[in-house]
Amino acid sequence: MAFVSRLLSLVKSGNSLAIQGFGVFELKEKPARKMFNPTKNEYIEIPARQMLGFKASGLLKAKFQ
Repeated sequence: MAFVSRLLSLVKSGNSLAIQGFGVFELKEKPARKMFNPTKNEYIEIPARQMLGFKASGLLKAKFQ
């Protein structure tokens, strides 16, 4: 649990966390977008948001191929 809380505090402050041989955790921005709701037959606006992203290292990817 300590790892997760440290990861979140680093990423929220604008830094990324790289673990050699594993990958990189970083904050990514998702832009606002419109989405069609077929039930109500209307478009709704989905606001922009931030999300935690992960990019696996080449070594990690090689283990699963």
